[in-house]
Amino acid sequence: MNAEAEFSGRVVLVAGAARGIGLACAEAFAARGATVALADIADEGLDDAAARLSATTTAANSSHQVDLGDAAAGTGLVAEIIAAHGRIDILVNAAGLLMTRPFLELEPAEWDRVNGVNARGGVFLAQATARQMVAQGSGGRIVLVASLVARRPVRLDNVAYSASKAAILQAATCMALELAPHQITVNVVSPGSTATEMLLEDQLGGGADARERALQGDLATWRLGVPLGRLAEPADQAAATVFLAGDGARHITGQELIVDGGQAVV
Repeated sequence: MNAEAEFSGRVVLVAGAARGIGLACAEAFAARGATVALADIADEGLDDAAARLSATTTAANSSHQVDLGDAAAGTGLVAEIIAAHGRIDILVNAAGLLMTRPFLELEPAEWDRVNGVNARGGVFLAQATARQMVAQGSGGRIVLVASLVARRPVRLDNVAYSASKAAILQAATCMALELAPHQITVNVVSPGSTATEMLLEDQLGGGADARERALQGDLATWRLGVPLGRLAEPADQAAATVFLAGDGARHITGQELIVDGGQAVV
């Protein structure tokens, strides 16, 4: 099959699509013929991203503003996608919220907000999408973006974020089991250190040396370096996501694909 038409005729919902890994996923699916619905909490840049994708493809891509911290947001978003495109074949949830805080200073409201977006929001967006896929009767693909920190702490001040991503891992395996009879696969991509704003700015505070600190590791704060000698790019995570959503992964479900340049083996 022509790679540029691999996802022709399929509608892909990408949450967290305004920047970083989510945007790279939207671009990767659009380049392979999909119609992409881009969703994010911030509309800044979202409409522009959808317009750029539409300018380079023949698909009528769309943009949707949503806050997954709202428990009903997933259902509303899916309804919007159906109104715009008539179906959803693939869900990629790359939406995520990071609040760094030392454990001894962590506030309940911060815990609730991070887990509300990352864990609860991710689960109930997947539920709303899966219900639509079941109604369509033609199977589907769900790919959730977790993190290397779901399994091993690599950064201080990350209790809430790490716990929320661990919840996604376990939830995904349970979803996979229940949705298998409907030919819906559920898998997880767990990025290691990736050159996104969330890593370089939000976690490492920016600065000229942020990339190098992530790459080499820092015993005081950032526990692991990257054996392959470079940070992942968002496109590396998108490539893994595209694979899990494609026909080559039709018999893979309930699995985690770690894309970390070897960090997990350090």
